[in-house]
Amino acid sequence: MIPARYAAYCPNCGGEVESERLAAGLACARCQPDPAKPPLAGALARFFAQEEALADWARFFAAHVGAPPWPLQRAWAARVVQGRSFAMLAPTGIGKTTFGLLTALWLAREGRRSYLVFPTRLLVAQAAERLRALGAPFVAYTGKPKEKEALLEGERPIGLFTVAFLYKNHARLPRPVDFLFVDDVDSLLKSARNVDRVLELLGFTPEDLEKGLSLIRLRRKNPEEAERMAEGLRRKARGVLAVASATARPRSPRVHLFRELLGFEVGTPSFALRKVADLYEEAFGLSQEALWARGAEWARRLGGGGLLFLPGDLPKEAALDLARFLRAQGLRAKAYLEPEALEAFRRGEADHLVGFASWRNPLARGLDLPGRVRYALFLGVPKLRFALGEDLAPGELVRLGLALLPLLEDPGLKALVRSLARRPGLQEKEVAPLRQALLERLADPAFRARVAESPEVGLTFLGEKPVLVFADVTGYLQASGRTSRLTPAGLTQGLALLLAEDRKAFTALMRRLGYLLEAPPRPVAEVDLEALLKRVDEDRDRLARGERGGLALPERVVVVESPNKARTLAGFFGRPMRRYLPGLVVYEALSEEGYLVVTATRGHVTDLALRGGLYGVETAPAYRPRYHPLRACPEGSVPDPFCPDGRASRPDRDRALEALRSLALEAQDFLLATDPDTEGEKIAWDVLLALRAFGKEVARGEFHAVTPRAFLEALRRPREVKEDLVEAQMVRRIADRWIGFALSEDLQKLLRRRSLSAGRVQTPVLGWVIAREREARTRLPFTEVALRGLTLRFPGEVKAKTLLLEVLEEGEREQNPLPPYITDALLADASKEGFRVPEAMALAQDLFEAGLITYHRTDATRVAPEGMALARRLIEARFGPEHARPRPWGEGGAHEAIRPTRLLWPEDLEEAGLLAALPLSEAHGRLYSLIFRRFLASQMAPARVREKRLRACLGEACQELTLRVALLFPGFARVWPLGLDPDLEAGPYAVAPKTVRLPKAARYTEGELVAEMKRRGLGRPSTYAATVERLLERRYVVRRGPFLVPTRLGERVYALLTERPPLAPVARRFVGEAFTREVEAWMDRVEAGEDPVPLLRELHRATLALLEALEDEGHS
Repeated sequence: MIPARYAAYCPNCGGEVESERLAAGLACARCQPDPAKPPLAGALARFFAQEEALADWARFFAAHVGAPPWPLQRAWAARVVQGRSFAMLAPTGIGKTTFGLLTALWLAREGRRSYLVFPTRLLVAQAAERLRALGAPFVAYTGKPKEKEALLEGERPIGLFTVAFLYKNHARLPRPVDFLFVDDVDSLLKSARNVDRVLELLGFTPEDLEKGLSLIRLRRKNPEEAERMAEGLRRKARGVLAVASATARPRSPRVHLFRELLGFEVGTPSFALRKVADLYEEAFGLSQEALWARGAEWARRLGGGGLLFLPGDLPKEAALDLARFLRAQGLRAKAYLEPEALEAFRRGEADHLVGFASWRNPLARGLDLPGRVRYALFLGVPKLRFALGEDLAPGELVRLGLALLPLLEDPGLKALVRSLARRPGLQEKEVAPLRQALLERLADPAFRARVAESPEVGLTFLGEKPVLVFADVTGYLQASGRTSRLTPAGLTQGLALLLAEDRKAFTALMRRLGYLLEAPPRPVAEVDLEALLKRVDEDRDRLARGERGGLALPERVVVVESPNKARTLAGFFGRPMRRYLPGLVVYEALSEEGYLVVTATRGHVTDLALRGGLYGVETAPAYRPRYHPLRACPEGSVPDPFCPDGRASRPDRDRALEALRSLALEAQDFLLATDPDTEGEKIAWDVLLALRAFGKEVARGEFHAVTPRAFLEALRRPREVKEDLVEAQMVRRIADRWIGFALSEDLQKLLRRRSLSAGRVQTPVLGWVIAREREARTRLPFTEVALRGLTLRFPGEVKAKTLLLEVLEEGEREQNPLPPYITDALLADASKEGFRVPEAMALAQDLFEAGLITYHRTDATRVAPEGMALARRLIEARFGPEHARPRPWGEGGAHEAIRPTRLLWPEDLEEAGLLAALPLSEAHGRLYSLIFRRFLASQMAPARVREKRLRACLGEACQELTLRVALLFPGFARVWPLGLDPDLEAGPYAVAPKTVRLPKAARYTEGELVAEMKRRGLGRPSTYAATVERLLERRYVVRRGPFLVPTRLGERVYALLTERPPLAPVARRFVGEAFTREVEAWMDRVEAGEDPVPLLRELHRATLALLEALEDEGHS
């Protein structure tokens, strides 16, 4: 590995340290002169002291409980040791109250004060009994006056009381409080002022609370400034608050004071952990009685522990009717409306419960009986009915509009729906135009006919009011999710069987589940039902035996480079909670692989320093690049303590690294899941070096698609950082720095402009634009003739007025689709669609981070088996099996082509609400459509076409052309249209020739320039867009319509570097294509494992020669 020196990176003193010491887990030589001994006083020493305190807490816990703490309890204790407040997100049964009691008792040994707040006196009394058995020094208020006085006098270090007691007596409670534990935050938040009371107990003043409220308002307008100001307020906290996460959504904005003053959010997290076998049986055309009879057969076969769900659009009485029907069939069933039904089911006196597949129904929404519920049986497809009238709420109206988008033809109405879908908290006046427009459409017989013909939307009438019927995917997911729960024994296997009686609703439900679930529902006949039921029952047996392996959830910190990607990954497992650390936002979620703490570095954390060595690289006695954490300046990030204008830079990535190091106390391990390329590998390496001294396992996670399956696989199969990839990035950066800085400095001196730059890639690319401009200014004569929509162009001026066509060949042939996109091809086509290249690359990055496409910086056309399977399902469902022809397109390797990752048609983005839920725009949707269609076409059957090869002669000027005159079988052309030419016959045609003067060559578009970079072997997928953007930023080229035109500045800079002294004679070699290709080939060899030192030596010699020659030219 290339040795490096890192400024401001010592994990103990924050000083300079060598990478070899960091990799060995050591502090700098000043802090740790003897590697065998602990470091001197500093951050590492404080961390080890905190580790010892945490170990003491764990020993204390085990001694009093008789068992070691669960990993999550230990992680919470680490936060208490560090003085950080938090909300507890955990599965039922992990022992949140036990944690609170034992932590209070542990703190009491040193006389530190703790309050534990419960919703009822009964719970206070129960907690008091547990503390009494432990011999704890406490006072509990259960209603007696002497208990109240003892609490208010602070006689004991531990106080237990209710929310009501806090409400009435908070002003008299002794403070400060070292540890405040709230067992049920929902009861606390019933009065918004309780937020103030809790914060005052922790040492905040009324003035602090007012500042916090102002920050809530500021965060809506300027979140960065609000967070910077909040960090100062948080330092005023005198104790730690730990609360159980909310189950009801807090209504008052005062709850956000916890975020502003304590750095965590009291939200309503949701768990999306799901291990359900989704099955179906077609029952189209069955009457209700026949359907219920079939349901009774299945309930008998599947056994007890079943939840039977009716479609949510039926009246409540239907549940009672079905329960009676099932009892008549000899089944022990009860409807959820019947008295004591839930208790009867819980006790085993009823085998089946009947409810509705709707988020409003308690069986689908709130039932949590993992040991009792074995399966869900749907007697009909879950449905929603929208009666389009004045009583339809604004949010539901917009959902209706999204569902109808494929049927709406008016572009203005579609735009209105899309606009409303992106706006939260809609009022009636905002949606009134949409309501009126939809009512008008549904009054139109032609539109009603289109709805009737739709494969997914049903239309009925309630009197004269139109009622639209849709599949209720949320109802299905919530109801089926009752069968798979995270328990002390682990995530239980569930089973959901749908008896599909409505073809339209079933088609719609299957399509939506296709992009929401990792595995699509399967016909029940294809499944080994006995084996599946055995797995279901084994999980319940483990739970009944009291196994608790499911609580051994380690806290795992996942580090990515993008906040959007962090949100997406955490969101795979439900609605995550957020914590705010200095310089870092973390998202917390429960997964089957552990308690995930996901955060982002916001790109690189270091760069080559601006000081020392040769442009930031020491060259003797060995090559040693110098790195510095990136810090904030008005102009952007700089790897230096000072900004370009001389002012001190502000902390930025260095603070993020400190926050990451602090997470080491609570984490079991770190997974560095940055992008799968050399840049991502270098980010991971820098983070690894920052963390290695803290003793936790740090591994690399690699995935090429942001999907739950790929992410979980990376968690299960971590790898080491690939040092060859890191070295390749280091060498590329050094080459760019040495050559670029050397040339740029002289360029800036000659032209007296600090903004100028030169580089081994950007300069030759600038030369192409200039050369093409010269060709574009040279105009040549052509003769054009038009014939039945076809334009033929002949060189020169031709006077003949008869076009003679001769058919040389005619026949049928198969036309194969193009391969799926790689980076340069995507950028070239996106440019044709009106996207700027940097814009297209940024949009693709967003789509990747949102989990919608695979990694977009790739040269590989390979399609993985899961990609081919996804394409087959999409194609066969819409076009039939004869159109599917999945192809791998390439061999092996980790990288794939750019493709969609979900069963999500472009129109589904809006209908599914993804463009509203994710930070995506209509432009993202257009680029996704381009990627989707190209990929799907690449997996479809060839088109069969009829072609004619002709010779066309205008006077003596002749040319051959091939016309596609008929499409015999569309194949891939169903999604990637093939244009047809006129079917011309042989013979003479009278034409009117026209002489035109056209450019010798067309100017480059951004996309064509990227394609040229690919063709000539300059740059990489990760640098194509950046090169184009740099030319535009430097004002070397400008856009004129879709084309790139060099400016006078660009032409002057290029001439100085390649034609004119004093720079050109020495610079020409280093900005030539040959040198750049040579360097790229060297770096490819480094990436493949070749020693980088010979390349650095060669680059060093070249740079010294360049500097020497530039100096000589400067003196001459």
